[in-house]
Amino acid sequence: MKIKFYTALFGNYDEIFPIEESLKNKYEFILYTDNKNLRAEGFKIKSIPKPSLNNSLSNRMIKFNPSKYATNCDYAVYFDANLGIKRGFVEFLENNINKLQDLNLFRHPINSNVFEEIILLKKLGRIPNQKYEKAKYFINSNNKKYNLDFLSENNIFVTKPKSKKIRVLFQDCIEKLSSVIGRDQIIFLDFGR
Repeated sequence: MKIKFYTALFGNYDEIFPIEESLKNKYEFILYTDNKNLRAEGFKIKSIPKPSLNNSLSNRMIKFNPSKYATNCDYAVYFDANLGIKRGFVEFLENNINKLQDLNLFRHPINSNVFEEIILLKKLGRIPNQKYEKAKYFINSNNKKYNLDFLSENNIFVTKPKSKKIRVLFQDCIEKLSSVIGRDQIIFLDFGR
């Protein structure tokens, strides 16, 4: 089974951690960016125009499109550019490869549901009141359809990029990121439940 790792960085807001020597010789690590001068040890840098005017939405358009940005593999691991991939995590993937599903998420380490997350985002000033109200309405409108007692930490996840189900779900995710709120933990309600 072939595993590929990919990330995106637009607008130079994150520090890139180098890939461990033992990993960069075994796996492909791809970094999509609009910075033609960016160098990052262990990454194959792909300079592309931003898919959106907004840096955050540009990142998520890469993040939620593994069938386009992590091709020719059985599993794609998206990770935020400010995360360092460690050997232990890769060993976990290798040891559990036969248990992986089309989408594999990790539970949020702090908040347990989407309500806690939007309240925290509002308190921290990361979303304005108008977006908070829009997100709250979205959550309340969908609370019968989705399991709201699960909140994923989406800074890293594993997918089968060839899965039609994933392509459809992620396209819906990108549309909601644009129309509802740009926080994928909030609009990511129906994935992995």
